[in-house]
Amino acid sequence: MRISNPLRPLLALFLFSFAMSAWSQAAEKLTLLSSIRPLSLLAADLVDGLPVEVNTLLPANADPHNWSMRVSDRQRLEAADLVVWLGPDFENFLVKPLRNLKPEKQLELGALASLQWPQKHEHEDDHHDHHGHHHGRDMHLWLNPANALEIQKVLVARLGEIRPGWRAVLQERLLQQSALINSLQADIQRRLSPHRQNGFIAYHDTYEHFVSAFGLQQLDAVNQFAEQRLSAKTLQRLQAHARGARCLMVEKNDAQETRLAKTLSLPVVVADGLALDPELIGFASFLENIAAAFETCISGVAE
Repeated sequence: MRISNPLRPLLALFLFSFAMSAWSQAAEKLTLLSSIRPLSLLAADLVDGLPVEVNTLLPANADPHNWSMRVSDRQRLEAADLVVWLGPDFENFLVKPLRNLKPEKQLELGALASLQWPQKHEHEDDHHDHHGHHHGRDMHLWLNPANALEIQKVLVARLGEIRPGWRAVLQERLLQQSALINSLQADIQRRLSPHRQNGFIAYHDTYEHFVSAFGLQQLDAVNQFAEQRLSAKTLQRLQAHARGARCLMVEKNDAQETRLAKTLSLPVVVADGLALDPELIGFASFLENIAAAFETCISGVAE
């Protein structure tokens, strides 16, 4: 006589429920691919705890203006549920590959109507293209906290379209991020306001959104690249502006930046506008790092 195990049906039900839950999570999971790391930080802050894998297309040492797409890069674009990029003015290498993706699978942030744009500086008229990228419009949008929040709003809306069941959670995260970034913006204003009259020179036109948001004084921008030499006229202009500057602001402290800083008799301060430092976790940490660099420069600590 065979005696049945009364726990067997319960065990079978548990295993079935577990399998269905695992299948549901796998089916629900999303892959979000950002072109550069600051955009990944903005996205990751919103989806923490949700089944979303946030990846960055470009490695830390890549030039967003002049990146050559690899086969593996194209495969990552095709596999992503959503590709977030800035637009052709900043990432021209993505234009052709993204033509093959459906519009609902990509988000071009530079085309958003709600963005704030800085006023053009007088010295920009003397600048040339950087590998085909024109510096007439600064595409480092995320350096203005107001634009960072606009980007997160659009991300929440798009992710909510893809996964309607996440809308409530995403809206709550957006409220949390808005409070955090607004508070940090007010703190940065308080710290930088006493030093606004002090100017700086930028090695590249990278910081105009930050400068505009906090009312700072960028006196000039070098926009010199490894294959270029400064003309006598440009060097004379820079030296004149350097007399009123507190530092040379750079994205990374390489040999050519150091040489120019010595020529201009200015200290070098690094403001990591592309979040190259892997220890920067979260957009607030990134923005605080930028603010600390500017505070070091214009307060005179770097001198």
